[in-house]
Amino acid sequence: MTLASRQPESDRRVRVMLVDDSAIVRGFMRRWIDEDPRVDLVKVCSDGQQAVAEVAATKPDVIVLDIEMPNMDGLTALPHLRRLAPDARIVMASTLTTQGAQQTVKALSLGAADFIAKPQASAMGGVDSYRRDLIDKIVALGQRAGLSRSGTAQSRPFNLRPRSPVLAPASVLVIAASTGGPSALPVFLGPIARRIKVPILI
Repeated sequence: MTLASRQPESDRRVRVMLVDDSAIVRGFMRRWIDEDPRVDLVKVCSDGQQAVAEVAATKPDVIVLDIEMPNMDGLTALPHLRRLAPDARIVMASTLTTQGAQQTVKALSLGAADFIAKPQASAMGGVDSYRRDLIDKIVALGQRAGLSRSGTAQSRPFNLRPRSPVLAPASVLVIAASTGGPSALPVFLGPIARRIKVPILI
């Protein structure tokens, strides 16, 4: 069955664009997405340049974007994809390296919604864990993209107030972020990070 012939079974199926230069990775991920009834693989691209050319017509809810690719890498393509598909959520796929971590941080600052680390071939069980995490992220982010596109999502500010006074100064600040949270961290931390004198754990 070709991509062109596949149609979503319902409006709730998350439309996914996959951008990766590795034929092996594309093969694995195509099979994983095809096997999950919640998602629909609508386009596969081998580099960022092709993704930029196709994204407006494809209208994906979620874009899984590799970082290291020929012709146009993921970091270069990211701002273009954000401009051409503003409702789409972009998940960056990077390697488990220091350089990959630095690139991921940059991607989040450019508007990526989340990231996922590609498993090393030597890691036992890494592929199964990667599959679960990837599909979970796609579904969660895709549902938010659908709400944003339909106009039903609302953002309401709220204030957090402690139930009781803080009796002693804190020795550490702990911040938890779930799917989609990493893109909000720079906005949240920017105004407060320099004023906080204790370690910050994320």
